[in-house]
Amino acid sequence: MLNCCRGVIMIAVSFGQVNKRYDEQILFDNLSFSINQGDHVALIGKNGCGKTSLLKIICGLEGADSGEIHRAKNLNIGYMTQSELRDDISLIDYTLAAFSDLMAQEKTLAAMEQKMGQFSDHGTEFEAFMVDYDHLTKQFETAGGYLFRSKAKGILIGLGFAEAEHERSILSLSGGQLARIKLARLLIDEPDILLLDEPTNHLDISSTTWLENYLKQYPKSLLVVSHDRYFLDAVCDKTMEIENGKIMVYRGNYSAFKIKKAAQIEQMARAYQKYQSEKKRQEEIIRRYKAHGTELLAKRAKSREKLLDKMDQPEQFIQSTKQMKLSLKTAVSSGNDVLTVSDVSKIYADNNILKDVSFSLRRGEKIGLIGANGSGKSTLLKIIVGDCSADDGEVRFGHRVLPAYYDQNQDNLNYNLTIVEEIHNMIPSATEGDVRSILGRFLFSNEEVFKPINVLSGGEKARVMLTKLFLAESNLLLLDEPTNHLDIYSKEVLEQALNDYDGTMLVISHDRYFLNNICQKIIEIANGRGTLYLGNYDDYLAKKASLNQAPIDEPTTLTKTAIKQQRKMERQRDAELKRLKRQFADCEADIYELEKSLADIGEALCQVENYSNPQKAKKLNQQEAKLKAELDEKILLWETLAEKIEQNNNQ
Repeated sequence: MLNCCRGVIMIAVSFGQVNKRYDEQILFDNLSFSINQGDHVALIGKNGCGKTSLLKIICGLEGADSGEIHRAKNLNIGYMTQSELRDDISLIDYTLAAFSDLMAQEKTLAAMEQKMGQFSDHGTEFEAFMVDYDHLTKQFETAGGYLFRSKAKGILIGLGFAEAEHERSILSLSGGQLARIKLARLLIDEPDILLLDEPTNHLDISSTTWLENYLKQYPKSLLVVSHDRYFLDAVCDKTMEIENGKIMVYRGNYSAFKIKKAAQIEQMARAYQKYQSEKKRQEEIIRRYKAHGTELLAKRAKSREKLLDKMDQPEQFIQSTKQMKLSLKTAVSSGNDVLTVSDVSKIYADNNILKDVSFSLRRGEKIGLIGANGSGKSTLLKIIVGDCSADDGEVRFGHRVLPAYYDQNQDNLNYNLTIVEEIHNMIPSATEGDVRSILGRFLFSNEEVFKPINVLSGGEKARVMLTKLFLAESNLLLLDEPTNHLDIYSKEVLEQALNDYDGTMLVISHDRYFLNNICQKIIEIANGRGTLYLGNYDDYLAKKASLNQAPIDEPTTLTKTAIKQQRKMERQRDAELKRLKRQFADCEADIYELEKSLADIGEALCQVENYSNPQKAKKLNQQEAKLKAELDEKILLWETLAEKIEQNNNQ
C-alpha cells in the first residue's frame, strides 16, 4: 500500500521527539514515528492513553509541548470534528456538497446544451462553441462527473442510510446517525490522510463490513483508532501501540501485532534474565576475590567492577496497562434446559419486528445474537428478561435458572448513587473495605469509588456493570453489547472470563472478533425471523456464502389444479408443524417437571432421616432411577421433534 516515487517512500506525517502533558500526567514522552503515503495504520492503546489527542495534534487542532512534527506539502487531512450540523439540508445534498466543483461544471454543461439549440446555423461560431463544449465534457468526465452522484448514494447506502432516507433533513438525525453522515462526507472528500476515531461506533455489522471493504481499497493514507479488532485485521497493514507515553510500531495487522508483541516480551524477559544471571555471577566472583584479600585479587575485583558498571542493562518489560481481574462463577447449576423461546412476536407502530421467533438454550451453550440495527435484537432480550412484553408467544426458564442481564444502555444502574453504594446494595452484609477490595479488581481505586454513577464515562459504567455480573453468580448471562465502551485489553479480559464461565450465555454483539472467540452458535434476526447457524461468526459467514451460491431453480408455470394441490400441501404442512410444535412444547414441559422432581429427590437423599433409613433410601433411589429413565426417553423424543420441526421449516 505504499506510493513510491523513484524508489523513495514518501512520508505523509512524521513525529520527532514529541512531548505532551496534561496537568501532571505525561501523555507523550519523546514520541517518534512516521506514516508513509498509502500506509493503513491501526492506533491502539488503553482508554486515556492519548490516541484521540494524537489525531488532533496531527491535524493541528491541538499542539505539542515540544518536538518536531512534519507534514507533507499541501497535505489534505481528513478528521471528523465534534462541530454541529445546523443547515436544514437533505442527507444527499450535504453529501453532494463535497462535489461543488463538479456540480458547477454540470450546470455549465447543462446551460451550454440549452444554448446549442439557439444557433441558427453551424458556422464558425458554432464550431468554436462545440470545441469548448467537448473540452469541458472531457474535463468533467475525467474528474468523475458522471459518477459522483452514484458514488454519494452508494456511500450513504453502505453506511446504513436507505435510499428512501436520502431526502431527509440532517436536523432530524440522532447522534449516531449524525456520526454516520459525517463519516460519509469524509469518505467522499477522500483526503490524503484519513484520520478515523472509532469509525465503527453506531454501525451495525453489515455497514461495518461495507466500510471495511471500502477502506481496504482506499488509495491514500489511513490512521484509525478502533477497539474493533476484526475491523483492524481487515483494514490495517501497520499497528502502532501507545503505552507508558511511548509508541511502538509493528508491521502487520492487529493479529500479527499480538504475535509479535508476545514474542518481543518473551525476548525481553530472556535478555533481562540472562543479564541478571551474568550480573549475579560477576558479583559473586568479585565477592570471592575481595574475600581472599590479596593485592592481585583486589585489582581483579576492581577490574571486574568496572566491567560490571559498563554492562548494558536490557530494558525490562513493564506491564503498564492494569488489567481487570474478572471471573464469572455460578452459585448453582441449572437444569439441562435453560431457556425456551416459543413463537415470540412483537409489533411496534404496525411494524412486526419479531415474527414467531423460536429457539432454546441448553446448559453450557454460548450463543451470539446478531442482526441489523433496529432488527429487534435488544427487544427480544428485553422480552426474555421481562422488561418488555411480547404480543404473542412464550418465554420459559428451566429449573434453577438464575438469569443476569447486561443492558447496553446501562439503565439498570442507579444514577443517584456512588460506585461504592451501587455495589454495596448488592452485598449489604459486606464492609466498605470488602466492597472497595472488589472494586479494585475492576480498576476502581482510592477516591474513585466515591464518584457518582451519573458522572462516569461509558467505560467506567461498563466496569461497574461487570462488577455486578461478577457478584451475581448467575448461571444464565443475557448480555446486550457488553464490549461497548471497553478498550481492547478489557475486551480480552472479558473474553477470557466468558470462555472460562461454566454457565449459559445469550449475547448481542457487533464485535465479530468477540463472537468468534466466545460463541458456539449464531442466531441471526432478519425480517423479524430468527435463523440458527452452528459455529462462530466466521462459520456463519461461510454458511451464508454457501447458501448464496446455491443454484436457483428456474420458475415453472403451474396449472390451476397444481396450484390447488400445492396450497393443500402447504396447509397440511402448516397443520403438521403446529402439531409438532405443540408436542415439542409439551415435551419440554415434561422435561422441566422431571428435572424438578429429580432435583427434589436429590435433596431428599441428602437429608439424614432418609439416607440413614434403608427403606426410605431404597424407595427414593428406585424413584430416582425411574425418573431418570423417563427423562432419557423424553430427551430422545425432544431431539426427534426438534429435527422434524427443522425439516418442516426447511421444506
